[in-house]
This record gives sequence, C-alpha cells and structure tokens, in this order.
Amino acid sequence: MSRTSHINENGEMVIGSTAPEKPKAQHFEGAKVGRFTGDWITRNASLDSLLESGLLKLRARSRHLVDNNPYANALIQQTVSNMVGEKGFTLKVEAKRKGGGVDKTASKAVGEAWKEFCRAENFTVTGDITEQQFDCLMVKSIATFGGGLARIVKQHDNAFNFAFQGLPMDLLDPEYDDDRKNIVMSVEKDDVGRPTRYHLLKSVPGNNWGSVHKGRVAVDADTMIHAFMREEFGQTQGKPLLCPVMTRLRQLDAYEEAEVIKARAEASTHLFFETNPEVGNEYTGEGTDAQGNVIFDGSPGTSHNLPAGVSAKLLQPTSPNGNSPAFKKSILRGIASGYVAASYNTLANDLEGVNYSSIRQGVLHERDMWRVLQYWYIDTVKQAQFSAWLEWWLLTGNSPYSIVDFDRLNHPEFTPRSWPWVDPDKDSKAIERNLKMSLTSHQREARKMGLDHETILEERSEDEKNAESQQLDLFLDMPQPVEVEVANDDAN
Repeated sequence: MSRTSHINENGEMVIGSTAPEKPKAQHFEGAKVGRFTGDWITRNASLDSLLESGLLKLRARSRHLVDNNPYANALIQQTVSNMVGEKGFTLKVEAKRKGGGVDKTASKAVGEAWKEFCRAENFTVTGDITEQQFDCLMVKSIATFGGGLARIVKQHDNAFNFAFQGLPMDLLDPEYDDDRKNIVMSVEKDDVGRPTRYHLLKSVPGNNWGSVHKGRVAVDADTMIHAFMREEFGQTQGKPLLCPVMTRLRQLDAYEEAEVIKARAEASTHLFFETNPEVGNEYTGEGTDAQGNVIFDGSPGTSHNLPAGVSAKLLQPTSPNGNSPAFKKSILRGIASGYVAASYNTLANDLEGVNYSSIRQGVLHERDMWRVLQYWYIDTVKQAQFSAWLEWWLLTGNSPYSIVDFDRLNHPEFTPRSWPWVDPDKDSKAIERNLKMSLTSHQREARKMGLDHETILEERSEDEKNAESQQLDLFLDMPQPVEVEVANDDAN
C-alpha cells in the first residue's frame, strides 16, 4: 500500500496511507491559522454574548483604574469636562404656532419652567443635584461602567410633582437571562427587540460581603432612561470606554511602581562592606540598633578606618532608567489613540516639541469627536428628559397649556458647551470672510460657540439703550488712515 505525505496547515510534514482532503484556499492573511496566529483567540458571537461573561469584571477593573490610576482618572475627567462643561447644556425652545411659525410666548414660558425645574430641589428625587451635576454623573457612569441609568419618577413631592432618579449601573445585572421571557442581560424585549421592562436588582451587589441576594424588581421601560454607546445592532448593554486601553493602563501602572521601588532601593543603599574571613574579622561599624543592624555614620566629610580584611564597595545606581521616558510616551500614545476621544499631549501634559500647526490639528480632531459624543448624549438623554418632563408638566395642570399642545411645544434645542478658538484672531477673520461671502450665518457661528444669537441681539439692544441714556459710545470707530496726496509726474 502506497503511503503519501503532505504538509499540514502548521507547516509540518504528515505521512499517511490516504491522501488528505483538498485544503481550502485562504486568501486573507488575517484569517489564516499558523504558528504566528495560533494564539489569536477568536469567537464569532454577538457583543451581548461576549459581554455577558465579562462585563462585571470590566466594570470592576474600570472603577479600580479610575480610583487609583492618574491617567485613567484624567481620561474620565476629560470626558465629563468636554461633554458637559461648567454650564451644562443650554436649552432653547422653538415652540410652534398652530398656524405655523414660532410661538415666542410659549417658547419663553416653557424655557423658564424648565430652568426652574433644573434647580437642585426639583431635578432629582434626593433634592440635592442640579441638571448639570446630574449630567456629569451620567457621563461619568457611561465612561466608567459602560452606561448610565436613570428612572423617571412621577407624583414626586416637589413643585413639579416630577423628578429623575439616578441609578447605579450595578443594578442592571449583565448575567441575568431568561429565554422564556426574552430577557437578555436583565432587559426584557418584545419580538422586534424593543425594551419593554428592566429587571433591576433591589440592592447593589458587593455593598456587603456575603450578603444574600435580595431579588429583582421589574420596571417599565417607558419610565427608564438607559444610555450607552451602541457598537452593533441589537446590543443590550454597553462596555466601559476604558475597555480598549484597560490593559495598557494597568501595565503602565505596574511599570511605574516597579521603577519607583527600584529607585528607592538604590537610593536607600549606597555602600557595602565585604569581609575576607581569612584576613580579619567581620565589620562591626559603630554598634548596632535595636534590630541588630550595623550602624554606620554616613555624614558628609566623615572618614573611617576599616579593620583588616574589610573593604568598602560603593553602589553605582542605575536609576533613573534612561529608557523610561520613551517607554512611557509610547504606552501613553497607545492609550490616547485607543480611547474614544483623547490626544497624547493633553493626556500626558506633554507639550515638548509641539508647534502651532500640529497642536491645532490635534485639537480640532479631538473636538470633532467630542461634538459627536455631545450630540449623541443630547439625542439619547436630554431629549428623553425634556419630553418626559414636558408631558407631565402639561398633564398636571401646572402650566398655562394642556396636553393637546405637546407636539407643538416639544421642540427643544440643546446647545452643548464649546471651546475657545485655537487662534482667535485668525479664526475670527475667517468667520468674517465667510459671512461676507454668504457661506455661513450669524446664528450658525453663535451655535458653534454655544451661544444663542437671539439672546445676543437682545443683550446688544439693551446695551445700546443703556449707553445712549448715559451718553456713552460703545462702538468707538477705529482711526481712519490719513490720505497723503501724491504728486503727479505728468503735471510737471
């Protein structure tokens, strides 16, 4: 019987009595299996399936990094600062008239009522968190734990009989499934995948070691706001924004700790004594301390006579490590690239070698991503908050309007925070040229800066009236260039 041989997919010679099956040709390098890709673990599964077994660990490790790693904490703080800012989201209502056009009276009334509701005593059930502070906590939860969870509470004891309740993401257990009720990661869905109820834990697991599970409570989905960044269709829960850089942050933390320990050890010990027992006795120094350690006077300018057979050896420290700065810079660049929106120079506070063009390009790219996140948050959270509040405000009779006006009043425009120009002089001149060429509008440019153009005009009109009453000129004309007559040579 003839024996055949062939080369398997691992490049090994295999001898057999029968010819192997014809191998399937693999065109894509990334799909080949061999010595260099054998440890590349892959699994074709939905993101929900992958998160079910790992999300609890990701949340716990993300929390630990934020609490203990300065770079992880900086990433979360930058996320909150850039998405929410010091003033939060500014609301402008564009209520419509029944016959068409903007109803300015209704717009002003709804806007003022929302502003009053956003005070700390009204906005949340605890009565101690403003709208801006609530948004900061929601964004921090989204970045750290992969999602933000809030409950809409009606019939609450405040001026609006309405409030929001921020909930820890730990109450939404990613490991709770029930195929009979179509519950995935604690979220019950209908036939098309729309959430119908949330099955929340009654207490946060881990608050008390060894505590008994206290069960779950089902809450209607229309009373919940669940915000997370979706990465695929049908996704039920989100993952922490630190997830792609979590390992690098941990390794950098461990590396810095090892470098510090090494440097401290070398700085604490600088001199050793070596004794030759064939020549003399062991070095005893100037006595011993309570622990039996040899005492040696190392004051500047002192000298000592060593006994026969004892020689001193000076320790030559190798710290700090000359490769440490380059290594840290490489790791931090990878972290900045892997996070949703961050630049290395901002994360590492490193402006060495940065020029105007490079920093401008990096800042503009970073801000574009922050704007994407800002408007995602507006569409996901702020619109839902306003619609729920407006509906209840109209139903309870606390407003001059009724529920039949809901559709024409429910036109909020939330403006997120903005940033100062990188080069105010050049950028303002560019805007001025675009306005003259009719390539933009005053309203659009005001919105880019987080301002309301109508409010600007009202304030300017008021300023001019006040200045006129005080006989002041707010807009002093710039001095005009002096015209100089030039002699005409043809006249001579």
